[in-house]
Amino acid sequence: MRSFLFPALLLPALVGAQALPYQRVEALGPAVPDGNASPVSMLDSGWSLLRTDAPNVGDPNRFGGQFYFRSPEGTLTRIPIEKAGIDPRFGLLGVLAPDASYAILGGPYTGLFRVDRQGLAVRVFSTPVSGQSVWPIAIADGSAFLTAFGLGLYKLDVESGELFEYPILPEASSRSPSRVTSDGTKAIYEVENRFLLRNLTHGIVRVWDLPSGTRGHSLDTTGRYVWYRMPETAWAGPRLIRHDLFTDNEASYPDRSGNDALFDQSTERVVFFRTQASLSANDDNATNDVYAYDRQNDTLVLTTDRKGSRRAAGGVNGLNISPNGSRLMFSTPSPGVTELPSNPFSQLYARTTVRYDVQPALIGLSPGGSETSSSVASRNGEAVLLSRFAAGQWSMRTVLDGQSTRVSPTQGRPRALDVTDDGRRALWTDDGSPTLWFSVDGAVRTLSTDGYYSATGHIDPTTGTPVVSVYKNVNGASQSALLRFDPVTGATSRIDTTAPATSSDFDVDAGRVAWLSASGVRLLDLRTGSGLTVSTAQPYYYGPRLTADGMYVAIAHTTANGEPEKTRLYRTSDGQFRRTLPYGLLLPDGKWLSDSYNGTLVYAETGGQVLDWIEESSRSVGEPVGPKRSTFRGTVQQDEVTLGDAWRYRAIALAKPRTESLLTRPRPGGTVEIRSEFRKAGLENAATWTEYRIDGTGPWRRMKVGEATLTAPLSDGSHRIEVRAADALGRMEGHPATRTVVTDSVPPTFGAFSTRNESGAFFLVIQSNARGATASVTFPNGSTQLFGGTGASGEIRCYFYGFVSGQTYRVKFTLRDLAGNETVTPEFSFQP
Repeated sequence: MRSFLFPALLLPALVGAQALPYQRVEALGPAVPDGNASPVSMLDSGWSLLRTDAPNVGDPNRFGGQFYFRSPEGTLTRIPIEKAGIDPRFGLLGVLAPDASYAILGGPYTGLFRVDRQGLAVRVFSTPVSGQSVWPIAIADGSAFLTAFGLGLYKLDVESGELFEYPILPEASSRSPSRVTSDGTKAIYEVENRFLLRNLTHGIVRVWDLPSGTRGHSLDTTGRYVWYRMPETAWAGPRLIRHDLFTDNEASYPDRSGNDALFDQSTERVVFFRTQASLSANDDNATNDVYAYDRQNDTLVLTTDRKGSRRAAGGVNGLNISPNGSRLMFSTPSPGVTELPSNPFSQLYARTTVRYDVQPALIGLSPGGSETSSSVASRNGEAVLLSRFAAGQWSMRTVLDGQSTRVSPTQGRPRALDVTDDGRRALWTDDGSPTLWFSVDGAVRTLSTDGYYSATGHIDPTTGTPVVSVYKNVNGASQSALLRFDPVTGATSRIDTTAPATSSDFDVDAGRVAWLSASGVRLLDLRTGSGLTVSTAQPYYYGPRLTADGMYVAIAHTTANGEPEKTRLYRTSDGQFRRTLPYGLLLPDGKWLSDSYNGTLVYAETGGQVLDWIEESSRSVGEPVGPKRSTFRGTVQQDEVTLGDAWRYRAIALAKPRTESLLTRPRPGGTVEIRSEFRKAGLENAATWTEYRIDGTGPWRRMKVGEATLTAPLSDGSHRIEVRAADALGRMEGHPATRTVVTDSVPPTFGAFSTRNESGAFFLVIQSNARGATASVTFPNGSTQLFGGTGASGEIRCYFYGFVSGQTYRVKFTLRDLAGNETVTPEFSFQP
């Protein structure tokens, strides 16, 4: 085991009050949590750490998953994950300290941080370790135990930041531990039907295999006991067996859960089963409920019931318990479990195991949403048209700031196509139907499509003319057309007869229509009927897009393999090329482009880019820029329809450049490889770079952009690498990103070679402090084959196969340590 320092940055307890750069468009449902929730950590004291996707649990409503401390009385305190610079889209895992004084959170693609329950101070630890992010799995004895993809187990002192790395356990097949004991001395791994009990002090591993013929099993919350079921035999009824991994002792109990029950969770005393069977007179729903079997008094008790009643809740789809099983939380979409009204989501409920005291674990502070199935914003983002399903009724809703929402009830399930910036005109279709609807000042009428289905549609802001791309199948062949509709009479005419549209992606503005055809981009003046074709220089492109003044049309070109290249701007009056712009779909104002490939908005004048997404992070400080944007976020599936919410936001131009990603790893000879990516500040598109320094001293050295930087050889041991972003305008990242790396210039050493046969598997073994190895084996016929191996407990083991017993083979090893230093051994002879 080796250790090194894991530095942390302490952030202030409170974030300055500032308006969120986004908002939910509408939320009109009951004040019930409008998103799924689950406890990620529970304590016997009643404290818990909860995660929820419900925006309305907090005020204001927040986009993306949020975490809360929940007190034994049910009081919620939101964890300000934005202070850690964490993007919750990538997923976070968390563990609550045994005294509930703090939590450690992290994720596979995020950072690692601590947040104190009192004061909500956030402390960000520098990650990743060995080039990978880590996440917490347990807190014991003042340390957080962390794991990472294929990188074993780490122990972090949450006060000093010191990190210990345990050797990889080859027998665990790169799996993370399922449990770490409460005293932090043992880790338990589960590999299919095998359990590995690892002593973290001296490295000894005990192995226990589940007996054949078992019907399910459960590792208890302490990690010491495995419960499993043995079916009925001719001489004994079905039994529950509790196996002690520490001593191999076993105890047997009657299995009272029935044939269809499944293990859910367990403690050393109680086993929780989930079953649809009625095992209680109070269970009358024939759906999933949870029962607890108590081995001490040999009883089976229903634990998922209703407030003020012992009737089973039903529909249970999630269960979490505290370490001793005295408290539990369960989730179900069943109505009437408590006083909470129903909505499409499963609600989370809390209770003590021995009392009938079910309560909502979360409550909504504001009206709920997640009733929208589609949405579209107007060309400049001023209005949003959305379809809503509530109380069994579909409707279209036009939402415009400062005006009353215009509501149009519909018979079928509508899909929004377009709305004008003033909200006066709206266009939508019925999913699964050729019916097309057009609304002017609230007066709705149908438009005839002659049996065609609508793919996309736009309303010309100047003439009010709807134009729709339609399609249908005739005798197995697909037919499509581009139709215009008279805004007064509704009369239909096809406009792409001479130059058929080759894509449903088209644009309408300033009395003109632009679409893709086989010969280029076709332009049509809706008022005069005149048209022209713009010949494109390259065959791969997206668009077209018209500017709001109607003077220009833009085409976004890509390479043959879809890589972004550039956008070319043409004059609509004569089709002449005018200029080249950065890649992206030009927005109506002509100042911005949307680059969906990179997820950015691009400032046309300079090529400066900003992230085109909802951001809420202490690292995203800057000014809102660009047009109003909107996005739809689906949250729940109901009757084959995805429901969610429309959100409006503004992109943020950073005040200072920032480091977006940073990877460091030791390399041979005591050097360190550093890779980083940055995000530019402002819109000037100024030259930007990252620079680094080592151990807080010496000059800052500029790094290569887009390439790895290799440091000069450093002394062996722990070093702190600081990286910050800077640009040619003198702007500099305020808080450098930090990583700790252990350099090593000494090649691995080795000792005796031997072979070993374990459970029918043959291994080549060499004593070494290396982390990995390649064994080059020469066969009797002179051919050579390579076999990989990993190191643990001072030896390298390579699994060897394809041999013939009794013949002589030769092997030499190339040994490698974490830094990549190599040692090649002499050749050894052996006979399997």
